[in-house]
Amino acid sequence: MVEIGGVCRAWLPLYLYSVELPTDMKLIQYEDVREGDRMKIAKSAERLLEPL
Repeated sequence: MVEIGGVCRAWLPLYLYSVELPTDMKLIQYEDVREGDRMKIAKSAERLLEPL
């Protein structure tokens, strides 16, 4: 969850490793950083922190 000025703004799930997800989880938007790719994780973290 991203908090800006004390207000919760959004969730940002990170999909780190391939797994079989339940149907309802497949419908959620997420950052695809599979298979624990450090560069993708770093870029996602930068995007997450930009508004702060």
